Amino acid sequence: LMTYNIENLFDAEHDEGKDDITYLPLSKKQNSAHQQKCRKLPVPYWVDECLNLDWTEEVVDEKMKRIASVVLDINNGKGPDVLFMQEVENLRVVTQLRDKYLKDFKEVILIEGPDERGIDTAILSKLPLAGKPQLHLIGDDAKSQKTRGLLQADLLLPDGSILSAFSVHLPSQHAPTPARVKGLEALNRIRSQLPADRIVIAAGDFNITTTEDAGNNLLRTYMMPQWYVSHYIGCGDCAGTHAYRGTWSFLDIMFYSKNLGPKGDAPWRVLPESVQVPQSNRYQVSRFGTPERFGGGGKASGVADHFPLVVTLKQRKGLEKEKK
Repeated sequence: LMTYNIENLFDAEHDEGKDDITYLPLSKKQNSAHQQKCRKLPVPYWVDECLNLDWTEEVVDEKMKRIASVVLDINNGKGPDVLFMQEVENLRVVTQLRDKYLKDFKEVILIEGPDERGIDTAILSKLPLAGKPQLHLIGDDAKSQKTRGLLQADLLLPDGSILSAFSVHLPSQHAPTPARVKGLEALNRIRSQLPADRIVIAAGDFNITTTEDAGNNLLRTYMMPQWYVSHYIGCGDCAGTHAYRGTWSFLDIMFYSKNLGPKGDAPWRVLPESVQVPQSNRYQVSRFGTPERFGGGGKASGVADHFPLVVTLKQRKGLEKEKK
C-alpha cells in the first residue's frame, strides 16, 4: 500500500463553484476579473501563481507522468496494490491518470467533497470493491464540514477478508489544532461503528507536524489506543515525508487497526520492516534532499512537496511458513 500527497493534481478546466482559478492556461487568465480575484489572495506566492502559472493540458500530462513514475518505482515496477492519494481535483483527472499511466488499477474511487478549493482525496485499487464507497464529513457545524471528508472504500483482499480503507487529508496548519483533532475523533468514531474484527487502514496527509505533535501529544492521545502508527512501528531511520524550514515531519501517516499487529487475530499482518519513505525517483528530491515541488513542470525534477509512504501487508499463513 502507498499513500501519497501528489500536490495539486488539477485539470486545466474551471469547475463551477470551486476556487481553482490558479490551475488554468494563461490564455484564460487575460482578463480583469481573473486578475482581480488573484490579487485578493493573502500570500504573494499564491498571487504570482494565480496570475502567471500556465497550467495547460500538456503541463497536466507531464505532472501525471511524473506521479506515475514515482508510484511505479516500488514493488519491482508494479506499484502498490492500493494507492491512497491526496490533493486530487476531481474524478475526471484521477481517471485520466489511471487510464493513461496506471492502467493496472481496476477501481478509481473519488467522491466530490465540500472543500472550497476543490481538492479531494482518492483511492486507486487493484483489489475489487466490496461495497459502495462513502465520504464521511468531519465536524458538526457548517464551517468545519467545508473541509475534506474521510473517503472510505471497502476492498476485498485475496483471501476474502474485507479491508476498510480510508484516504484522509486533514486541515492544514493554517487551521488551529482543534480542526485536526476533530478529524481524528471522526475517524475513531467511524472505526468504532465497523465490525470489531474488520481490517482497517487509514492513510493520508494528517497535517500534524513534529512540533504540533510534541506539544499536544495528538498521536499518543487520540490514535495509539486504537491504532498502530506507521512511523512508530517502522521506518526508524526515516526523517519524515515533508520538510518545512529545516524541520521534517511525518505529515503522511498510515494508521493500522490493532488486529494487524504481531498478536492480532486478523488473517493479515502489517510488516514493520516494510514501512518506508521512497525517495529514489529522479523527479522527487531537490538539491537540499527535500521533496521537490512540481511548480509548472518547467524543471527536469519536481513532482510533489511530499514523499510517499509505503507498507506491506502479508498473510499470517505465509509468515508461519517462512518461520518454519
